[in-house]
Amino acid sequence: MDEFAQLPADPQFIGPMIDSLDAGFVVVDAMGQFQVWNAANTKILGKGAVRGLSPQDWPAYYGLHCPIEQRLLRPEELPLMLAMQRLEQVEQEIVLINEALPQGRWIKVFARPLFNSAQELIGGAALLRDVTHEKASLLASQMMSWFFTASDDAILGVNMEGTVLLWNPGAERLLGWTSEEMIGRSAYRLVPPGRQREIAILVQRARSEQ
Repeated sequence: MDEFAQLPADPQFIGPMIDSLDAGFVVVDAMGQFQVWNAANTKILGKGAVRGLSPQDWPAYYGLHCPIEQRLLRPEELPLMLAMQRLEQVEQEIVLINEALPQGRWIKVFARPLFNSAQELIGGAALLRDVTHEKASLLASQMMSWFFTASDDAILGVNMEGTVLLWNPGAERLLGWTSEEMIGRSAYRLVPPGRQREIAILVQRARSEQ
């Protein structure tokens, strides 16, 4: 059985493969002119490829913004341009805001230079992913973490067995036990002996409603 480290790319498969990608895919020549642009790229950016559009004009035309300084990217800051300048792979997040997508979108770009057989730079290629939902989930998680830590109120969580799983600094201040003393312990220690049966009834009711 023959095994090959590499097989030559068959042109009849390249086009369908690129078009089937969920990620945006773009290839430019050494002058920054678009050579390959798949449908997913248009869906992600809200605009299609424009023949003759210079990299100098990409930020304004597509609405490519710096997420930190909230301004249009400079041409030399574009992931593809950086990859071609540095001759190495570049991974970068940018914010996209244009007339087609006024609500904005977070884009993650993986760009790398392309070389010919003589190792001369001939252009660059990039994959684009829409990471807006991932960013929103991360932000929500960070906000919940901040609220949990910063709240003056006692916030605690228990499982169906009554074991404490969460115990915030507010609970430490108001109830007197540290998280080390409470997490993994029974929450019944917080309840006066005469009322523990009430808690047991509530827990049993919650179990039956699952």
